[in-house]
Amino acid sequence: MSEDHELLLAKPARDAVRTLLRHRLKAASRAAARLGDPADLAALHGFRTAVRRFRTLERAFRPWAPGRLKGGPLRRLKAVVAATNPARDAQAQAAILDDVARSAAPSERRAIDDFVGVRRELARRTVEDARLAVTAAWPDVEARLRRALRKRRSPRPWDAPPSTFAAAAASAARTAATRLRLLLAEAARSDDAGSVHAARIAAKRLRYILEACVAEAPGVAEAADRARSLQDALGLLRDRQLLLAGFDGAQSREENGAAAASLRATLRPAVGDAFDAFKALADVRSPSPSAVAAALLGRRDASDDASVECERKFLLSRVPPETNGAPWYRVDQGWLPGLRLKERIRRTRTPDGRARYWRTVKSG
Repeated sequence: MSEDHELLLAKPARDAVRTLLRHRLKAASRAAARLGDPADLAALHGFRTAVRRFRTLERAFRPWAPGRLKGGPLRRLKAVVAATNPARDAQAQAAILDDVARSAAPSERRAIDDFVGVRRELARRTVEDARLAVTAAWPDVEARLRRALRKRRSPRPWDAPPSTFAAAAASAARTAATRLRLLLAEAARSDDAGSVHAARIAAKRLRYILEACVAEAPGVAEAADRARSLQDALGLLRDRQLLLAGFDGAQSREENGAAAASLRATLRPAVGDAFDAFKALADVRSPSPSAVAAALLGRRDASDDASVECERKFLLSRVPPETNGAPWYRVDQGWLPGLRLKERIRRTRTPDGRARYWRTVKSG
């Protein structure tokens, strides 16, 4: 770990997020350099993982991330990742087909091996196309992201109050863990591929948030491992679901009826086994939102955490008619940061210009 990465949790959130994203961008650039070697079969997976870590952390800590990241740089990064999605699916499904083919009856092996060979070659070509696309696009994308991360953004009046990265990470992890629990419950009630995919993405995002803090908050390591095991189980289930759905299509039946029928018959119970394995994990491996927040804040219990607030906000499409003619006030407020206390200064002004000032203090 480099010197500027040490004591990340104690840094101001803006500085820590910028440092963390710069490290993730360097990791993605190292992974992209591996794509120049066609013999490196794991290079594309390594690049996708590095970029996903960058995008997950930018999304989780967006209130504290450099504003110049928004817009063009992130859109280009998203397009690069999208170009690798077909290759990832083709690789995963080819690997599953290899496993399924090994359990087929000897009388069906020849037809199945031919079928699997075609899919394996398709995966190879798809990976090669993705490798070339990333190699061509990455230098420009990387340069734009690096420039966006080079300059610190000045705080704006409507930004979140200054806080440490520990508080920001605790808030992000609590939100991610809560969302994961909701999606796990939905996916466990049905083997719908959409629900499974959403839960897998939620597990992956929580894992990446926690893994960024493991070095300084070892207490989150178990929660990160739990998120990883859920992500793996859900990924296997989804890949099998997608593969089976493809075999159930008319095109597969026309390509090679005997091989497709045999593979479908083998895949259906495999999908059921993967779903049962996921449900068993979902009951016992879902990380606790309060526990991960407490670990990041260095506390045994997160119930007294005054640095993390949960608020509900609503965007109105119009002003309610009941407010017509009602008195109104203009409210301006700002924060004075402190180590022990946070002070809020608020000014209210009426239509006739009269103003009142309020000072409130938060501690805990």
